[in-house]
Amino acid sequence: MRLELNSGICPLVDVSMYETILDPRHIFDYDDDEIVKSEAITKDEKDYFFDKAYMNFNTKEYNKIVLKYAMDQLQDIINELNDTIKIKLCEGGSIFSPRFYNFSNDQLDFTVDIADHELEKILPTIIDDDKFWEWAEQYKSYDGFISFMPYYKEEFIEAISGKDITRALAMYLTYINDNSGYIHDKYYIYENITSNYGLTDFIDDKKALEIYDKAMQAA
Repeated sequence: MRLELNSGICPLVDVSMYETILDPRHIFDYDDDEIVKSEAITKDEKDYFFDKAYMNFNTKEYNKIVLKYAMDQLQDIINELNDTIKIKLCEGGSIFSPRFYNFSNDQLDFTVDIADHELEKILPTIIDDDKFWEWAEQYKSYDGFISFMPYYKEEFIEAISGKDITRALAMYLTYINDNSGYIHDKYYIYENITSNYGLTDFIDDKKALEIYDKAMQAA
């Protein structure tokens, strides 16, 4: 069976890019600092750089890089989950960015393949597992928030039996990951981007690039 999941309901990997460490304005703050303190460029050149650097920031290309490392990390996690349940991560994946960030952030959309006999193993594994049902209470609805996750036992049984297999599987995979004992590097994406890319890799303005080069050559 092929199922479409996302990091909103199955938060194995975090690709949030608004006001997080993956926000371009945060991840490239070293480049920003070098420009600010440079004495080789004028104030007008600095103003121009910061105006154009982010106005012409290649968000599409940047998101592709985030996606690449997110899928790499997700594959590593899926490999570890396979010790408990056999599941295959399909190629591809995409990042969904909301039009407005008032109530949500960027999420990773991905697809998995899982055999029916693997799905059938889930319910017997957790039906009498008090730890799982205590953990599931985090999905409860509360004032101002309506949950669509099957956090009650009866709802989960209906969901995994066919009513909403996607959300039931998402909960189960998240539970395994949370309680696996594996330590995942939450800075994996950040560290790979900062090690292999700089702000200028995503700037399309020629003059801004020239200003940057001028500042760096004098540093």
